[in-house]
Amino acid sequence: MMPGDPPLVSVSLMTYNQDAFLADSIRSVLNQTITDLELIVVDDGSADRTPQVVAEFSDPRIVYVRQSNQGPGGAANTALAVCRGRYVALMTGDDLSYPTRLADQLVAHARAGGGVLFSNVDYIDERGHPLVDGHYPKDFFLIPPLSRAEILYRFFQTGNFIHPVTMFAERRVFREVGPYEPLLYQLQDFELLLRLIKRHPFVFMPERTVSWRIRAAGGNLSAFSPFKQVRGENEYYLILRRFFDDTPPDLLREAFGKDFVRPDSRTPEELACETAFLCLRHGIRPLARLVGVERLYDLLRDPQTADLLARKYSFGTTAYVEQLGLIDVMGLTAAHRSYLLGDAGNGFDGGPCAEVVFNPEQEEFSLTFNLAGFPPCRALRWDAMRMRSCSIQLREVVWEDRKGGTGAIDVNLVRPWTGRSTGSGEFVFETLFPALGVPIEGELRSVTFHGRWTPEHPGVSAGRVSNKILEYQQVIAEQGHQLEVARAELEQTRQLLRQK
Repeated sequence: MMPGDPPLVSVSLMTYNQDAFLADSIRSVLNQTITDLELIVVDDGSADRTPQVVAEFSDPRIVYVRQSNQGPGGAANTALAVCRGRYVALMTGDDLSYPTRLADQLVAHARAGGGVLFSNVDYIDERGHPLVDGHYPKDFFLIPPLSRAEILYRFFQTGNFIHPVTMFAERRVFREVGPYEPLLYQLQDFELLLRLIKRHPFVFMPERTVSWRIRAAGGNLSAFSPFKQVRGENEYYLILRRFFDDTPPDLLREAFGKDFVRPDSRTPEELACETAFLCLRHGIRPLARLVGVERLYDLLRDPQTADLLARKYSFGTTAYVEQLGLIDVMGLTAAHRSYLLGDAGNGFDGGPCAEVVFNPEQEEFSLTFNLAGFPPCRALRWDAMRMRSCSIQLREVVWEDRKGGTGAIDVNLVRPWTGRSTGSGEFVFETLFPALGVPIEGELRSVTFHGRWTPEHPGVSAGRVSNKILEYQQVIAEQGHQLEVARAELEQTRQLLRQK
């Protein structure tokens, strides 16, 4: 590369208060096996020794930009605006690139004929030592080949599953889709990936090209905290409101056609109705269902689409008003919710969960759980209700898989998780968490439970359980008193023996 010529690859490295790790991150880029590169270091208003760390390097391939704090999206936009290379690789100020990262990604990009490239990662701690637990599972980011439709579908159902720090693409690709959204701090990468997949294929390398540093005490921006969780949910809602914008119709039908209310939907108006219903029936996130309510509100206020909804989808004012009583974003009906949990290989705790709202005044129930966002499961657990006891007479459990297959299981195979069985499909629960084990496995689209139940009022159930606890405490207290009496008698006996 002659002085002044654009490099082959620009590495965009954003950093904020990462001086303890920054030098190693910079060296991992400068020591790449290809040398035709530039390193754009954007210091997003760090208050530590970041300027001094960068100043220790004299390599002319480094371009240092210091700015007031603008957040991860704003820093990324500054870096992309400065990049001059034909290709751009993303990087952060505390991670490490493998020495052959750029060379390997150039080869993989050429082999694929373009697209946006990602790879697997490994994990290191703050000292650079390998991590084996306490974070994402090994090879969590080892992603098999997926079509654009499959990726878009997974984005909608479960959110982001791709590690953005390994991203590699032609610079023109970033310019075409526009800048990062600077108002998002938790999901700015996801929002950009969503725009990218609507225009470009994604390529996943099985090789690891980056060591991702897991910081102590929640030092990663992605680390959990209540504040970040709330901010992330709000950002997710903002993304969902525009999730389907600018999606090519063919891609939309390929990704979601199997879940359309009417598979023959093709016109822009019909697709607008279908995307509203997709949000309304989302099986995991209540905020997605709220977006569905908002979209249908706008469609019903337009005479043309209101007529279309009535004619083709049998959905009008009455159906909409009913949905307004079911979409409970605030959790006001928590005591009236039923949950279906999946075991995807690591048990039910932390696994996928779908929920529906039921009417406790109706003894007959027919509850359908949308499992389109579930990974393949080896078993299900139905938490029929929470914070109330009940009895259940289960008449039928039917399922539909993602290939359109349907079936039903013998209710005698359903087992009480927390209660007891009193007959064929009959169960009694005296706990506050009635649950049943359901032996259905595979890639499921939906499961429906039909039957009859008798839910207790939550106050009655809580009172009865409280009384049980008091009884147990009284028994324990009595046993404790008896133990003290026995200890006293034993001590008296010992004293008498010593006297003799």
